[in-house]
Amino acid sequence: MIIKKYFWVAYILLFFPIACSSPYDTKDKKNIKGGYIGSITDKLTGALSAKEHKTLGITYFKKGMTEEAIDEFNFALQGIRQDGELHHYLGKAYLEINQFSKAMNELNNAISYYDKSNFKGKAEAYNDLGLLYKKKNEYTEAFSALKECLKLNPSMAEAYYTMALLYLETNKINESFDYLNKAIKLDSNNPDFHFSMGLAFYKKNMPEKALTEFQKTLDLNPRDAEAHNYLGIIYYEMNEIEKAISAHQTAVKLKNNYTDAYNNLGIALFAHNNLNEAKDAFETALKLRADFAEAHYNLGLILSKEGNSKEAIASLEKAIAISNAIAPAHFKLGEIYTKINMPDKALSAYESAFSDDPSYEEAYYNYGELAAEIGDVDKSIRAWKKTIEINPTNTDAYFNLGVALYNQGKIDNAISMWSKVLETNPDDYTTLNNLADAYEAKGSIDNAIKTWEQIVEGHPVNSLVYYKLGNAYTKKNKYNSALACWEQAVIIDPDFVNAYFNLGKIYKKLGRLDEAIAAFSKTIDIDPDDIDAHHNLWLLYKEKDMDLEAQTEERIYNSLKSFKAEEE
Repeated sequence: MIIKKYFWVAYILLFFPIACSSPYDTKDKKNIKGGYIGSITDKLTGALSAKEHKTLGITYFKKGMTEEAIDEFNFALQGIRQDGELHHYLGKAYLEINQFSKAMNELNNAISYYDKSNFKGKAEAYNDLGLLYKKKNEYTEAFSALKECLKLNPSMAEAYYTMALLYLETNKINESFDYLNKAIKLDSNNPDFHFSMGLAFYKKNMPEKALTEFQKTLDLNPRDAEAHNYLGIIYYEMNEIEKAISAHQTAVKLKNNYTDAYNNLGIALFAHNNLNEAKDAFETALKLRADFAEAHYNLGLILSKEGNSKEAIASLEKAIAISNAIAPAHFKLGEIYTKINMPDKALSAYESAFSDDPSYEEAYYNYGELAAEIGDVDKSIRAWKKTIEINPTNTDAYFNLGVALYNQGKIDNAISMWSKVLETNPDDYTTLNNLADAYEAKGSIDNAIKTWEQIVEGHPVNSLVYYKLGNAYTKKNKYNSALACWEQAVIIDPDFVNAYFNLGKIYKKLGRLDEAIAAFSKTIDIDPDDIDAHHNLWLLYKEKDMDLEAQTEERIYNSLKSFKAEEE
């Protein structure tokens, strides 16, 4: 019996979702710090007062010149004591450069030093403290700080926004919606609020609403590269590939070091069959970030599709070296090694794939298929059983498991497997045919007949099925039904020698000698060396007193018999 090949499309997104950095890391709206010599000049031309240092520090901070701002704030602290705003700005500056301990100290100082009447300033300090804890993944403390912020200032949109981000990161999407709606109600023109609302809808698998929010983001800020990137992701998932390509191209134009957008652009181009451009996009992503495992993986898929097995293997192995637990890369290596006839390496690659991902259905399936091809039936049976355990609706695994069990002589088990296939695909020809063969092998002729009858109803031009059905009818002494089946078989296939031979035997049995002679003669026309057909013709001619014809057939029969004996 033939094992069904289970062709898994070498799809660029076999396992990985479209690549993108964490949505909470990509929204970097800060200006790039540039060179600046003013602070040195100021210090050379004359001493500034503490208040002037503070003012200059705030100016630097707002320009994104964080290190210069920190210097000025520290100068200011030498002359200013218990200034909540000064400590607040210094804490914000330390937070910008991820000096969390110093930032926490300064923000707590700010909270202590802010006058009770300055509830907005104190609220903002709590908000920044919440952001700090968020960066440290200390969510309980972050929530606590933000709740204090909102107690002080219930109208602070940024605090609602930060709370929403915390809920997004902890996968509490509904709570995130609540806080984003509050933030947008307070400030409907903030593009970051709409961007995060888009992310929330995207995580909730509501692409249409996500699309609307990302478009609102771009209405407010057309140069938001991340919003263009996510538009591309959604268009891709909607199978609007050209729109996806355009969106990702815009993203990389706006942010030319945007590795995730280049990777996503490559994915979309690959789907559009623009292999060269896709390859360029992945290679650009890797120039920007050499340790980008997904880009190495995707490039490996392109190279494999182009037939460059050696280069594809190298690219996939780079992906694995960066992130060993990258099951799809192991899986693709298994496919490539199978294709270039290296079964041991292929089996090892598939083992790595389902070791990394124990629910990797395709890896178990392919492993079983390859094990069967090299004759390791026990391994193939174990693999297909695991495939079915992962996905009880995988009909190809049931089918192949049936073949393996049948070949081990476990006919009842095979029948059970093929019956499972037919629960899903009741008209599957190959499965029905195997099931009928199994019933016949088991001696369940009535079930075999019933199954073959079902096949000819759906596949009326299959000569082999008519032949088998005719054979089954003879076992039930239904000779006329058998004759009808074989006659149909030779109409479909005029060279079906065994069908003609069986016609001859039954015609002879029924005393229809002329029809038997015609059937055996046709058998010999197709196969002149059919010794049994010549023997039957000899006996038929003899019975009809056709001596000349009988002598001729006797002579041919004896000659073939003698030749056969010599060969043995």
